[in-house]
Amino acid sequence: MSRPTGILPVELSQIRQAGSLLARSGKLPDFRSRCSLLIYKPRYDDYNIIGMSKLKDEFTRFEHAGWERVADKYHSVWSSLTRQFIPDLVSAAEVSSGMSVLDVACGPGYVSAAAKQLGAVSTGVDFSEKMIGIAKQTFPGISFLQGDAQNLAFEKDSFDRVLINFGLLHISRPEKACAEACRVLKSGGRLGFTVWAGPEKNPGAKIVSDAIEAHADLDVGLPEGPPHYLYGER
Repeated sequence: MSRPTGILPVELSQIRQAGSLLARSGKLPDFRSRCSLLIYKPRYDDYNIIGMSKLKDEFTRFEHAGWERVADKYHSVWSSLTRQFIPDLVSAAEVSSGMSVLDVACGPGYVSAAAKQLGAVSTGVDFSEKMIGIAKQTFPGISFLQGDAQNLAFEKDSFDRVLINFGLLHISRPEKACAEACRVLKSGGRLGFTVWAGPEKNPGAKIVSDAIEAHADLDVGLPEGPPHYLYGER
């Protein structure tokens, strides 16, 4: 996998407008796929937190039920794909020993574990009880909590880094999750996350998209969520 290059600071207003943050891409050998890795250095006067979801919206309920159902399979099969981008994520975020790191949408806890290996104090949060159970069993030396990415149960200025590995597309209001991440970050902290690039840059996604278009129907009545390739435009 080619290593991403370049970090650019952006403002949270760009996140709210679904504008381009910074572009960082990495290739996945097995799928010849591409993702984007984004690092954000927040300005604390740029956001406002309003309310919480508590699984109230249909998309969040759909996602929650799905992850509760497939948590074990993700851990044993699909995670071998998403784990390949973790070294670049923690490297780009410049995670180092002694830092406090929050892993949002942590799943089985792989990002938390990678940060801990670098000497950081990791905390993982995920809305799936089964995912948290797997994380606790797999990495018993790390704190994992069930919680809502759109309403984090932490005080302001709690963490040096907040990392999200392919989690934003599973959150009904990703801009709110980003704002919450910025709220709990200390001054000078960093938010880093990975997202999938679209079919025009991602051969693996194009294969799937073309197959569905040719042999299936996209109108299957699923709850509407954020754009699948949100923040992966560049």
